[in-house]
Amino acid sequence: MTLFMTEIRVRDLAVSLAWYRDVLGLTVTLLDAANGFALLDAAGGRLALKQGEAGAGVTLHFEVADLDAALTSRGLVPEEVVTSAEGYREAFVRDPDGYRVGVFEWVRPVGVFAPPGTAGVPPAHLPGFRDQP
Repeated sequence: MTLFMTEIRVRDLAVSLAWYRDVLGLTVTLLDAANGFALLDAAGGRLALKQGEAGAGVTLHFEVADLDAALTSRGLVPEEVVTSAEGYREAFVRDPDGYRVGVFEWVRPVGVFAPPGTAGVPPAHLPGFRDQP
């Protein structure tokens, strides 16, 4: 299991994105403004900004090769499982202190979010890939 990103909720995606990019110098690797989401590279770590209620906590996202096997082998019972148009399937659980933890696998089909020939490739690994404006 690999820690893929840390996600924080922000009140205004554009303002927060500008601050993390321009003030802290992080690099934008994915921008999905329509869904209020940005993924930034922080010298090898990833920070996700998700528009919503600021201060709503932190969500950790762990990447696995096989979601069902990872859940079963760890005895995890998710409170929610989502399949996203962005190309992943993710289960959410809570840690002992109530923090939300996502465990996901890439299942991206070729389509809007996956240029031909990139099925199963995480967006951050596609050179120059940006979401449609």
